[in-house]
Amino acid sequence: MSFAFSPTEPASPPNALIDAGAFWGAIDINGFRDIMRVGNSDVPHERLKDALLTAVIDVSDELSDWRTTQISAGHLSLAAVPSELFEGKTRLQRLFVKAVYANAAAALIEARRDSSATVEGRNIETAILPAADDFKRDATKAIRAIKGRRGIRAALL
Repeated sequence: MSFAFSPTEPASPPNALIDAGAFWGAIDINGFRDIMRVGNSDVPHERLKDALLTAVIDVSDELSDWRTTQISAGHLSLAAVPSELFEGKTRLQRLFVKAVYANAAAALIEARRDSSATVEGRNIETAILPAADDFKRDATKAIRAIKGRRGIRAALL
């Protein structure tokens, strides 16, 4: 008996990108799938594209004053803002992508919640909601890092 294995096609076309504008650059849709592993190929391309586009809008809105300051200083793109270089991309570029990916992941997780009233549905919801909150926290941390703001640690006593 022999088995033939043919790899599954990616759920998004190769080299699929979200244009985040001249300042921010592009967001790699399949890069999101590979790194975040939210829904894998279960999430249709158009739904994932919409989540990433919404995340780009949200993150760029959050950073609009910071971007204006950078453009006023003569940095016409995120890549041009002075920052350490890691594997061909600046620290700031990596943080921007992290914020976008994390926001999109949180939105996709929240959208997948099982709204059934069964015990199983409630257990699934209880398991995935903290993950959405974790992604939102990661996005906030990345945005604060871009702005140069230090994070705080708080403990409930």
